[in-house]
Amino acid sequence: METELKSKLARNFNSVRKAWLNLDEKHNGYITSEEIANFLGAASRKKFDYTLLEIMVKLNSKNVSPKIFY
Repeated sequence: METELKSKLARNFNSVRKAWLNLDEKHNGYITSEEIANFLGAASRKKFDYTLLEIMVKLNSKNVSPKIFY
């Protein structure tokens, strides 16, 4: 899932800032696993592992939060 996310971000954006602005749907300064799932098209998939995505977000967050801050 992490590889898929990195690949899709690299194909669609030429800067971290532009990717961040697109993923941060509520423009509140952080990205949630739900926003990442939306970006990956979770709604159109029958089987999407939200648990794996939440674990990935927590592992990549400095404070083991379900949010990623810019």
